[in-house]
Amino acid sequence: MLRDIKLAVFDLDGTLTKPISSWEHLHRHLGTWEANGKDNLVKFLAKEITYDEFAYLDAINWKGTPVTKIKEIAAKIEYINGAELLIRKLKEKGIEIALISGGLSVIAEKVARDFEIKYWWANELVEKNGVLTGEVKVHVSFNGKLIILQKLLKALKIKPDQVISFGDTDGDLCLFQNSGISIAINPISEDVAQAADYVVESFKQVLALKII
Repeated sequence: MLRDIKLAVFDLDGTLTKPISSWEHLHRHLGTWEANGKDNLVKFLAKEITYDEFAYLDAINWKGTPVTKIKEIAAKIEYINGAELLIRKLKEKGIEIALISGGLSVIAEKVARDFEIKYWWANELVEKNGVLTGEVKVHVSFNGKLIILQKLLKALKIKPDQVISFGDTDGDLCLFQNSGISIAINPISEDVAQAADYVVESFKQVLALKII
């Protein structure tokens, strides 16, 4: 059944992009994953550290790295099958697009530019004089997407039931619970799969559903 959808909200890592973590994507390309990145993630998932602490511990690894190198790594990001087609179809229907990511802004910015997405939020690696300082500004915590969505809905005068949301991790559950339609793409937890209205492997499958 067709819905009066006005806004499509996307997670980034593992949803629009093939890498399931932009943090890990940088780690692996910079050679810091095995030494530090993997352990930071394990500690966060075990709730031994907060998301802010996780972000700081990751970012400090890259202190002194030229921003040009970071952007080169971001440019290597590949998209999930059908992402470009789906976003184009949504825009053709007059649906606004938003990106809310607990990942990194250097990658989110590229995605927003490639898909001409006006509304986007992600976490920012601090730079000075062309290099990373080892600091990070956390704009989107793991469980912090709902407050951003609520502010956006208020600004656009859109109701939650006019939202379609896309995600793959527990951090997207709050989006699913405040959307008219929720779609999990290759979810990495059973909770996400159970919470979604639909579970798909590609965005071409979303178009086949004919729900928008």
